[in-house]
Amino acid sequence: DAKHRYGSNLSRYYEVWKDSDTQENFFFWLDRGGGSKVELSDCPRSVLDSQTIKYCDKRERERYEVVIKDGIMSYKRTGERVHTMDSRRREPDPVTSPGGSPETDADDIKQDDTWIFVCSPEGRVYVGRKRLNVSPRFQHSSFLAGGAALAAGQMDVDHGNVVEVRAFSGHYRPKRENLLAFLQMLHERGVDTTQVKFRQFKNK
Repeated sequence: DAKHRYGSNLSRYYEVWKDSDTQENFFFWLDRGGGSKVELSDCPRSVLDSQTIKYCDKRERERYEVVIKDGIMSYKRTGERVHTMDSRRREPDPVTSPGGSPETDADDIKQDDTWIFVCSPEGRVYVGRKRLNVSPRFQHSSFLAGGAALAAGQMDVDHGNVVEVRAFSGHYRPKRENLLAFLQMLHERGVDTTQVKFRQFKNK
């Protein structure tokens, strides 16, 4: 979608398009064709058009890129060690915003303000905060502008040391093989993976 609208909202209109007898492709039908006047009560046009996803360009993406040297994870641009946790609160995102928020259920893939990561097929890793209460939203697909990923999920990092990796991503739906590939990559970059907790996706 060129407008980067939220997939779950688009899916409601997609079902209407699928049941219609139109010959128009879905996005033409939705925005300019026969479906442009369709208004769904459970997802009005105002919601469809306002709930969008941020897609990073190359320069923006560099702000989130991390490097792992001798097992320590740091932001490539600033050299600052990644830190996503403490005993009581999530730390502020050094890249995007001040302030923190209380830690809640980390299994909830729809939770706002969790720390998320994506690993590109080339092995580049990006870490930042998930933002659902803003428009455009920032989530897993934001890092690579919707492109393919080797692995994706949530991550706990304590002053550069990877503590836990959770293969939770509603967009990428990572499988066990994705998790194992990411585990191997961390090991090759010096992370003691015997000390890292790994958890598989749980759909909520």
